[in-house]
Amino acid sequence: MTRRSVQGLFSFLVLVAAAAGCAPTPGVSGAPGTTAYVQHLAADQVDTWRGVHYDGLILDVRSTAEWEDDLNHLDNAVQAPVETLESRLQEFDRYRNGTVLVYDRTGANSTRAAQILVTHEFRDVSVIDGGLKAYRDWQKAAHP
Repeated sequence: MTRRSVQGLFSFLVLVAAAAGCAPTPGVSGAPGTTAYVQHLAADQVDTWRGVHYDGLILDVRSTAEWEDDLNHLDNAVQAPVETLESRLQEFDRYRNGTVLVYDRTGANSTRAAQILVTHEFRDVSVIDGGLKAYRDWQKAAHP
């Protein structure tokens, strides 16, 4: 195998692994006959997730004041503060069988928001471990 084909194979395997998800969260069910789950992504996995799930929902659950803070927000993100998420679920219906990436500043409310989604039959929900801060820190380290 040439070096280029090995690199291509490696890239493909990384994308397949990212799309495969992780084990279901015990005791959480989604649509009939399927299992809903929350996947935890490390900061260095976010770009891969976004590349694979380019049509997924990116949900920023921070407050309005935090939306334009020093960390800004991810491109194409929709703001839905965790306190208002349940009342706004109908807006996101088309993502129930799709993919959703949830984040906040440090990860404190992301898991809570993700569990709200899973409880309401969203099947493929991911959170960024450490939140947007961890992702921005990784970006600075990876691309100084």
